[in-house]
Amino acid sequence: MAKCDRAIDQLGSLQQELKALRSTPNPYCYINTVDPIGGGYVFRLHPNWETGTASRWAVILGEIVHDLRSALDHLVWQAVELSGGEPDRGHAFPLLRVEPEIGLATWAARAPSPGSTRHGRLFGASPDAITLIEAYQPYRGGQVGAVLGRLDDLWQHDKHRMTLPIVLVAEPPLLELEGCDLIRRRDRNEEGVMVVEVDVARQVPQPKVELPSDAPFDIGYDGRPVIDDLLGAAQIVVEMKYAFEELFPDEEDLRHGESRAAFDRLISAAAE
Repeated sequence: MAKCDRAIDQLGSLQQELKALRSTPNPYCYINTVDPIGGGYVFRLHPNWETGTASRWAVILGEIVHDLRSALDHLVWQAVELSGGEPDRGHAFPLLRVEPEIGLATWAARAPSPGSTRHGRLFGASPDAITLIEAYQPYRGGQVGAVLGRLDDLWQHDKHRMTLPIVLVAEPPLLELEGCDLIRRRDRNEEGVMVVEVDVARQVPQPKVELPSDAPFDIGYDGRPVIDDLLGAAQIVVEMKYAFEELFPDEEDLRHGESRAAFDRLISAAAE
């Protein structure tokens, strides 16, 4: 629970910083390029944050992702211990996009072959624990699988390079057009900068082509708001912890209610 608590605290802090940035009079610095003859407009929306904010947020996001992903591995470690096994570095919580041909239980619970110490990631865990883990696999689809799949994507990315957060427009900002017709529009992100390219057919010599200055935005990764995904992942991790406790009711059962209430308070505070 300590890793989840830390992740939720960090998410709450990020949300507060994002809220403060949103409330500034000019959260974006606009750099516009106009081709008056061809009717082309390019809007570049640079986030108006302090120098170093992007890299600092990237590090915080990496910490959150690692805390949540490693908490899943801790659940497997404890499940193997409580089943009478001896966990080692080969044990881990699998998050698979494709179901193994031989089935998750057979694939993940396989014993070491003769002369080898390598085994399945869930070797030694009880059948009930393996069934529970299988219910959360991304290949099963649904919202839970999708959220945990994105958590694993972020974790794999952050292990090898810095996860740069992007201030993105949550919904494409509406163009304000007067005296022209829209021919084409293209939106993209360039290393934290929202770029909107517009081609118009002029009806008057100087048409009006503008973007609103209060476009909504969020911290994003790969085109998706990342904080909501990580809050969802934290809730799933804790729900799994409670589900594991049901499998091993003699362990920490008396503290179950208190820890659940404390986490629910933490999640509510972070989501405000």
